[in-house]
Amino acid sequence: MILSIFIFQYYNPIILHILGLVDVWVCTVEKLTVGKMSGNAFQKSFPSFLARLKSTSAQTDIQKELLEDAALTLVSEPQCFHVWQKVYPEYVVQSSVLLNHLADNWQENCSRGLDYKLVKETVDSFKEKNRSYSNKTVGLEASTSACLRFDEVQIPAARSSMSLSQSIWIVIFLAVLSLVAFDVHQNGGFKGSTSRKLLKDSGIDVIIANLFSHLSSTFTIIKKFLIKNIPIWIETTVVYVEPALDFIWNYAVAGVKYLLAVSKPLRMWLAENVPYFIDWLIMHPVWTILYNYLVDIWSLIEPYLQTVQEKVQQMF
Repeated sequence: MILSIFIFQYYNPIILHILGLVDVWVCTVEKLTVGKMSGNAFQKSFPSFLARLKSTSAQTDIQKELLEDAALTLVSEPQCFHVWQKVYPEYVVQSSVLLNHLADNWQENCSRGLDYKLVKETVDSFKEKNRSYSNKTVGLEASTSACLRFDEVQIPAARSSMSLSQSIWIVIFLAVLSLVAFDVHQNGGFKGSTSRKLLKDSGIDVIIANLFSHLSSTFTIIKKFLIKNIPIWIETTVVYVEPALDFIWNYAVAGVKYLLAVSKPLRMWLAENVPYFIDWLIMHPVWTILYNYLVDIWSLIEPYLQTVQEKVQQMF
């Protein structure tokens, strides 16, 4: 027993070194083949990247390779974000490490084509799950801080990320628009401006006029078509809908008659007893107090009612 413990302690560094070499070899193979994998292969390989990530902050070669492969997998196959959300409870600590890596290399990942909306959706999912976990959950604090750091660091970067070509085209468009506006202002209108002459000399003016003419003729044809066919459509609709409306109306009338027949005893009782109740209420001292309150309320709302009545009369 003592001998076996001694052998294990002696060979333990060698065993760990061999396992490290195997891990590097696996990462290298996955790195070489990641560009040739299909979508399903990406989704199956992504949890393996998370499983081999270490919770330490030390960036070893193996750790860097794994983080790069995981980030590349997220870029190449967006469905891996959904896989990540599903396996997150098993890899809370590793997920925080990967989130920090994405935050540290956000611009590079954006240039590769990382989908910001999916990243934000994934982070929100992690936040929701973190709220349901107990404080004793391993890696909860690290994951929470990583999510908060992601919000603080990456949202401004995502909003400000714009390609150079897009910026150039926007600047060119604004410059041309400014020149045209200045030209029109200097010449007192568009007809006498240099821009108008340029459009006329280049033939663009004729093209625009022809396009407008075609659009006008097309609009006229559509208008005539609608004027001709809308009455037919309405008539056809009435033919098909009228039986249903008659059916509904007949049932509504029958329902009202039924309610009147059922409520007839109640209505007769009310007609017989309500006058007695009114006489009793008028003779009761409560009526005096109630009457005074009603008079006060009416005096408050009467001016507003008169104003509303005058406005309604002016409208009609």
